[in-house]
Amino acid sequence: MLRIETGARHSAPTAAHSLFDGPQQLARGQLNVLAMAHGDVWLAPGLRMDAAGIAAVAARYDAVLLDADFTCDAWVPLPGAENHVIIDAPTEVRALQRAFRLLKTVALCQPGSKVSLIGDAFACGRLREAGSRFLDIAFVRKVLCFAEEVEPFAALAARMAGEEKGRSARC
Repeated sequence: MLRIETGARHSAPTAAHSLFDGPQQLARGQLNVLAMAHGDVWLAPGLRMDAAGIAAVAARYDAVLLDADFTCDAWVPLPGAENHVIIDAPTEVRALQRAFRLLKTVALCQPGSKVSLIGDAFACGRLREAGSRFLDIAFVRKVLCFAEEVEPFAALAARMAGEEKGRSARC
């Protein structure tokens, strides 16, 4: 797996530095990647998936994850690939608007893409509600919302933690 980090948020403990920027590395066919336990990480600020040479690089990996923030103005799908967009639904209003803008872009540019919402359950609900009002309903029905599925388990775990105190706790 190749994870391409395009923003300032880096999961890698140390950044892989290079004299060549992302487009130059693509042109040479030699990425300066950092090997991690889950796969390779490539720090490529501002890279778009329609950059020249990205399809050839993607062909070397079984999966490519583009880690971009909502300030990325122009999302484009990786040509010729199955795209799965995962949106971390924020609670802040402006960020939620940018998240909806991304959802709308995916719906209009590549309605066959898979979309998953994660994060705050209320924010995920607002994104789905807005999508139902302004986007193709067939597209919105395919949007998965994992926040709604996780919340009942979190509530159950919190309740069970309270029940397991004292002599009445059962194994």
